[in-house]
Amino acid sequence: MFVKNWSNPVGNTGDFWYPVGIAVDPTGANVYVSDLESNRILKFTSNGDFVDEWNTSGGDPYGVAVDRSGHVFVAEVYNYEGGLGQVQEFAPSGDLINNWSPGGKKNPLGVAVDSNNNVYISYFNSNQIRKFTSNGTWLATWGRADGVHGSNATEFWAPTDIGVDGDDNVYVADTDNNRIQIFNAAGLPLGSLGNTAPHSGQGSGAFNRPSDVAVDSTGTVFAADTGNNRIQRFGVVRAPTPTISAGFYAIGHIGQAPYPVRFLDQSVGSPTAWHWDFGDGSTSTEQSPTHIYNNTGAYNVALTASNDLASDTAIQYRCIIVNTVPVANFTSNATAGQTPFTVQFTDQSSDASGYQWQFGDGTTSADKNPVHTYSHPGTYSVTLTITSGDYGSVFTEKSGYITVTDPPTVGFSANVTAGLFPLAVQFNESITGSVQYYYWQFGDGATSFDREPIHVYNVAGRYTVSLYAIGSNGTQEKTVEDYINVISPITPTPTTPAPVNTTPVPTTQVPTMTLTPVPTNTTLVPTVTTIVPTVTGSPYNGPHNIPGTLQAEDYDLGGEGVAYHDTTAGNEGGVYRHDDVDIEQLDTDGSPNVGWIRSGEWLGYTVNVSTVGTYSTSTYDARFRVASSHFGSSILVYVDNGTTPVANVSVPNTGDWQIFKTILVSIPLPAGQHRLVLKFPTDNVNINWITFTSRGVE
Repeated sequence: MFVKNWSNPVGNTGDFWYPVGIAVDPTGANVYVSDLESNRILKFTSNGDFVDEWNTSGGDPYGVAVDRSGHVFVAEVYNYEGGLGQVQEFAPSGDLINNWSPGGKKNPLGVAVDSNNNVYISYFNSNQIRKFTSNGTWLATWGRADGVHGSNATEFWAPTDIGVDGDDNVYVADTDNNRIQIFNAAGLPLGSLGNTAPHSGQGSGAFNRPSDVAVDSTGTVFAADTGNNRIQRFGVVRAPTPTISAGFYAIGHIGQAPYPVRFLDQSVGSPTAWHWDFGDGSTSTEQSPTHIYNNTGAYNVALTASNDLASDTAIQYRCIIVNTVPVANFTSNATAGQTPFTVQFTDQSSDASGYQWQFGDGTTSADKNPVHTYSHPGTYSVTLTITSGDYGSVFTEKSGYITVTDPPTVGFSANVTAGLFPLAVQFNESITGSVQYYYWQFGDGATSFDREPIHVYNVAGRYTVSLYAIGSNGTQEKTVEDYINVISPITPTPTTPAPVNTTPVPTTQVPTMTLTPVPTNTTLVPTVTTIVPTVTGSPYNGPHNIPGTLQAEDYDLGGEGVAYHDTTAGNEGGVYRHDDVDIEQLDTDGSPNVGWIRSGEWLGYTVNVSTVGTYSTSTYDARFRVASSHFGSSILVYVDNGTTPVANVSVPNTGDWQIFKTILVSIPLPAGQHRLVLKFPTDNVNINWITFTSRGVE
């Protein structure tokens, strides 16, 4: 139904001189008209009442569009100052905000703006659509790169006007192809309205050189069918649901450069094109390419699979790890000795930047070439764990490497130490250590090489006894002065008692060697060291930023007792890192996760925590990606050396070890760099990652 004619005699305010473009603001209250020959933009109310006008800076304003904030975008076909077309952005008041050249020469015609303030420009002469940010940064070009017209999907022939619907689908008046083409915001074709290009037609739905297109808030399409002198209206056009699901599998994940990896396309939905981004600046359009990584690093790999109607992208983060494998090794100046036994250890590792020694007696060291003293006898295994760059940790263990013994002790006893002669005495040795020969001196000139001899004393007196033990440790001697006391029998008489011979029997003594006795019945109590996580070590692929995502397998460097505590030797999953933490690869997306967790184990991470506003402590929403096949498991979260957890994460039974669920908890964290420690009071937990967001931010 006709309402009002806005045409007036040329020369008055608000008059037109070849109007070519028109746009309505989001409120519907204001209408903007581009007047080509007068180089003006005119503003009216929706009733046609004149409001304002302003000149463009160069000339020939053609297309006009209004974004959701009311800013007016004008495509100028020609700019007299630079000789190139340009795009100008005005405030609703007419004040110039920005202007920029979209490229091309004297041919940008149509302009449209989507909900993200992306600007689409049509190029009549170069047969292209170009997409920009609102400040002129180029994003994409649709159509043939050489500017030659074409009639296939995604090709244009003299495109004039552009429209955008509420879903940011783009409608192009493809004038000389006699059709309206429809694309999604990524430039993938969704279909077309009108003829089979490039033939014109006059029937309903057919076009003869359509020049303008618009889409209302309901999705209804209006097209100016210029050659047929009519406006055609089409019902709502809905974009088809994408039917492609991109996916791929990498044969190999960790290796040394140059490292070839075979990638297998696993996409479904009949894609016809593939674009691989290998994360190192290289790409491929093969369906299942092989790529060689020449530099060390951790690489994200992305595959975009598409056809003429749909597209999908799959990304595997830290999919490929390329490194030089370090070697841990060491020697020592001695491997056996008596307590106290001091050993000089010498590192002979390659590519090491950090050291963690475990001497087998509960003590450790972070020195490169430590000196260690063993205080107790025993056989000790020595382990050296080294860290190296992006690779992580490797270790070597020498089982039973150090043997420590007590110094040998010599002792003896006798079944009797005093009595009347003849006095028979049974001697028993008590010697620790290796003995090859025994040599006894009984103090009365007699000797013996027996181990435990019996000796008869026939003369009264006090006798010093010595035992010499001759073995691999040399000669050890034990002497007890006046050990045996032999007494003469007394014969009574009625008159004079018989004299008692008090003359001591001379003895021959061998010069003695001083020997400090060592207690032989000492009970050795093993030293138990409780490892408490402290703020030591160094970050691995960090420090990790909060807000952000913390991968569970990126715990700190430093090894057992410093970066983590693991109760079993070796990596049971065998991927990603080479220490005792058990890491496996998910069957679903190929990413690593920490598994085989047992009660008492823990992991440490160095994090940088930002704040909200001016507060020194902020509360974050933490989403834990976990899995378990049991009930009652949990994770405790500590900050630095705190003894009270800041969060307790209850892990549900997810059904299987590789079925992960995301658990949300709130965690207060102080600002700055801190040590975040995950402790596991129970068995049966797998953890993939934790995502931290500011409270209330999705």
